[in-house]
Amino acid sequence: MVKRRRSRTSGKSGGNPFAFFGTPAFRYILAGGIVIVVVFFGARQAAQALFDSRYFKIKTVEIDRTLSFLDKRDFAPLNGKSIFSVDVVRFQRSLVDKYPQMAQASMTKKFPDRILVLARKRAPFAQIYIQNKTFLIDDQGIILFGAPEKGEEFPLISGIFSRRRITTGSALGGESTLLALSIIKEFQNNHSFSPYVVKKVDMDNLKEIDFYLSNGLKIIVDKTDIERKMNTLAMVLSRSRLDTEQVKYIDLRFKDPILGTK
Repeated sequence: MVKRRRSRTSGKSGGNPFAFFGTPAFRYILAGGIVIVVVFFGARQAAQALFDSRYFKIKTVEIDRTLSFLDKRDFAPLNGKSIFSVDVVRFQRSLVDKYPQMAQASMTKKFPDRILVLARKRAPFAQIYIQNKTFLIDDQGIILFGAPEKGEEFPLISGIFSRRRITTGSALGGESTLLALSIIKEFQNNHSFSPYVVKKVDMDNLKEIDFYLSNGLKIIVDKTDIERKMNTLAMVLSRSRLDTEQVKYIDLRFKDPILGTK
């Protein structure tokens, strides 16, 4: 007697390839997809409404009073523009490139319709003679635009060499420049030197740096331990018996200062 084999089929598929579309799971997925589409297009329309809203159109660009050198025409493209569309970082970078006399520049969005521009103006600190030209620089060695105003006098730094093209906004960060600035700063920060000012600093030789005071006195230092040498100079100049009219130079490179007479 021959036994017949029974064929087994899956009750889940039922042999119907479209059965899944009638299940609750599919309805949940479909509903979720519709919700996502609706939310996406709704958010897009809401964002567009904000961009187009007059409430968020820029009406005012407020500029710090210290930045009077800025050309207001640079900000004309911002007027009437949506505050959401303004890339303040990029705009701020373009301002710094155009106006190197700006330091610590900051542009801030003040909702709903204002832009605030803040910065610190770089102040001239010294003059530097380089590549057969004289430039104004700030206390960080940044080349500034323009020349000293009438009546203004700044220490002149010479003996600086650079093969790079020197332009407004260039940073002179070499050892000689920074050392010259350090000498001037240390001198100015010492109240004992109030009767004097530094007129010139010659950086041609870092082992023998000469700087000249307003009374014609030459001071000789090297590149090491500038602060200590300035304190020593203060003590020498404070001596009651020191006749600066008869002293040609003071050499501070050694343990004891050397005074050269005229």
